[in-house]
Amino acid sequence: MNKKRLPLRHIQKHSGLTPQPDLKLIQSLDTITDPRGVSCNFIHPFITILFITIVCSLCGADDWEAIVLQDHSMKE
Repeated sequence: MNKKRLPLRHIQKHSGLTPQPDLKLIQSLDTITDPRGVSCNFIHPFITILFITIVCSLCGADDWEAIVLQDHSMKE
């Protein structure tokens, strides 16, 4: 019995999960190809990662540790 197995949820690419897909920034980010390979973690859509990175950079984050810290502080 050959059943085709789907990848686990965290390694499947997400699409169409943006809250406001009609924003020009979101539309621009949506044109960028996701460079992550099949073995990557896809818990977060690529557009979301790009958006959070841009917003955190505008808030003064200048490296990945600062971006993660800023992102966590914006959630709370």
